[in-house]
Parts: sequence; structure tokens; C-alpha cells
Amino acid sequence: MDSVVDDALHSELAQLLIARPELAALLQAERAAKESERVAERTVWSQRIADLEKERDNLRASHERLRQELELWKRRIFIAKAERIDTTQLELEFADKLRQLDVLAGTLGLAHEPTPAVDEEPARDGKRRGKRTNNRGTGRRDFRLLSLEEERIEIADPHLDKLVEEGKVVRHGFEESVKLAHKRGGKRRLIIARVRYKTVDAQGETDVITTPMPAEMLPSAIATPSLAAHVIMENIGKGMPLFRIEDSFARDGVCIDRGTLSRWKKLVGNKPSASRSADNGLVRRPS
Repeated sequence: MDSVVDDALHSELAQLLIARPELAALLQAERAAKESERVAERTVWSQRIADLEKERDNLRASHERLRQELELWKRRIFIAKAERIDTTQLELEFADKLRQLDVLAGTLGLAHEPTPAVDEEPARDGKRRGKRTNNRGTGRRDFRLLSLEEERIEIADPHLDKLVEEGKVVRHGFEESVKLAHKRGGKRRLIIARVRYKTVDAQGETDVITTPMPAEMLPSAIATPSLAAHVIMENIGKGMPLFRIEDSFARDGVCIDRGTLSRWKKLVGNKPSASRSADNGLVRRPS
């Protein structure tokens, strides 16, 4: 019934516009004006969004530069203590850089929020994960428990090693992290051991610094570039779906779900170097 009424109204309106061409022209002009307003509004908002994204990127770049400067000041203070140099001025400048970093982190929304009240009952491994109540996570998986061939990479600081030879600094163990790698023949457990150094200043205070981690292709993933390349080759180069790759991982004793495999692909695809290679014609689609 409603559709019949609508059809009748549309028919009457069409007849009225035909009989009164000035009304049709007025309606068309109003529609054009509204469309122009919408286009202008979309243009303004698009420019506003672009400006905000540029400002956000600049703030993030500034935050990263300040973080790197902070690490550099830590290193300078540590070396100054090893050389028995007065570090008062360095520590004041370090505190100023730390304050700038905190201010910028607050601007980016990275400032620390107060920790909400949570259930204090420990998880199965004694560690808590996340803020959810009754979270009984077991933490990050321990690849040392898997029967995989192990390779170890030790990363040292050449300058601090010279201070070790001079007797001003001593090695203080390693800070180890575990990742999964791939070599011909199967998976490998890769131990990345960063050397820790310890010194005692003239006041008898002990300071410990760890060799910084070099730039990584996949800093947030448990996979090394070799394993990510293997997954991408199996999935794209050989056409194997992710659920079959997941099954092959499980047969090797490594339980990695297909969602994680997909995130590895996305991380590699988001790297700027991949885009530059594609733009330079180094990555070509088959014809």
C-alpha cells in the first residue's frame, strides 16, 4: 500500500515539474549547491585529516629521536662513571631529556595510565598478562623446552669491550631473548645474547648497561626474517594455504596459529623497503 502511495506522489511530482520548468530548474540548482557544499566539506576534512596525520608522524619521529638520545645519554653516563668522571652535569641533562620524553609521550597518548585494581591471584606461571580480571595466562611460550637445534648469537659493544680490556668495566652476564629461525632442514631456536656490562663509580655506586639491540626487521615478532621468508615462500611462492603451514609447524613441535603467520606476512609487507623495491621494479608480478 505504501509503495502505491509513493509511486503516486512521485508521479504527481514529476508532472508538476514538467508543468513548471522554473521549479525544476530551482530544484536542480539547490541540488547542485548542496553537492558543492558536500564536496567542499569533504575537501576541508580530508585536508584536516592529512594535516593531523602529518603532525602525528612528526610527533612520533620526535619521540623516537628523543628516545634514542635518552639511550645515548645513558651510555655516556655509564662510560663517564667507568672513566671516574664527574657525572653531575650529564645526569642533569639526562633528567631534562627524560622530562621532554615524558611530555611528548603524553602528547601522543603514550603516557602511563594508573593501574586499575586487578585480581592479585597469581597466574599458573606466576606472571600476569593484561589487565583483565582472572587472567590466568601462562606468559610467552618458552621455546627452550622444544627439541630444536639451537644457535646462539652474542652481541657485544666494541667500545665497552675496550673498557673491559682496560679494567674499567667488567662483563656482567647476558640478557637473552629467544626467537624462531629457519634453515634448510627445519626450524632452529635462535638465542640472541646481549652482553651486560657493570662498573662502579668513584662514589661506589654500581651501574649496569646492556648492549642495545640492533635494528630488527620484525622487532615485535618471535620469528626471524628467515622464518618469515620461509612462510611467505610457502604461502605465496608455492600456493600452500596458511592452515597447511600451521599443520607443518605443529608436526615440527612448534604450535604457531595461522593468525600469527598472517601477522608476520603483514609485518613484512608493511616495511618501507618492500615498497621501495616494488617501486624500483625489483618485485615483479608474473605476466
